[in-house]
Amino acid sequence: MCSSDLHVLAAITMFAVCRAGGGARPWSFLAGLAFGLAPFLFAQSPHHVTVAWAWHVPLFILAWRWAGDPGVGPGDRRFLAAAAIGVVAGVQNPYYSNVLCQLALVSGAVAAWRSGSLRGLRTAGAIVGAAAASFALMHLDTLAYAWAHGPNPGGVIREYKWMEIYGLKLIDL
Repeated sequence: MCSSDLHVLAAITMFAVCRAGGGARPWSFLAGLAFGLAPFLFAQSPHHVTVAWAWHVPLFILAWRWAGDPGVGPGDRRFLAAAAIGVVAGVQNPYYSNVLCQLALVSGAVAAWRSGSLRGLRTAGAIVGAAAASFALMHLDTLAYAWAHGPNPGGVIREYKWMEIYGLKLIDL
């Protein structure tokens, strides 16, 4: 897939999520257009390919909504869809997975606090568990190699100049 296909896929996903959430077509179209043309996708795409794979990020909105609904539980279609979103996030960029998991836990904790029961954390736990399991499976080869051969101190070096280049600044947001 080329970079422009990724932007179109991101826009379509955002449009679909907005429509699934009850948004009107014009506003859903504008949300999809804004997300598909987001500057960080273009700015980071040439050197950070996994950042350009942001098509699944709008699905997080649905997962967070379902994680905050105490009525969503095992056996429910939304529960399984939220877990599937966790799996998809786990195999993609870890930064996106991190955002999904943190906000799913916040949403589940708020639902548990409001309802006075830990049932609100079921969906959030499923999302985090699915994301963690798929992340572990995707990185099993790397972890096994490091375990067998030891750490590689020169493998990942982050210099300050790259933080300046790739860091999101207020103007990028």
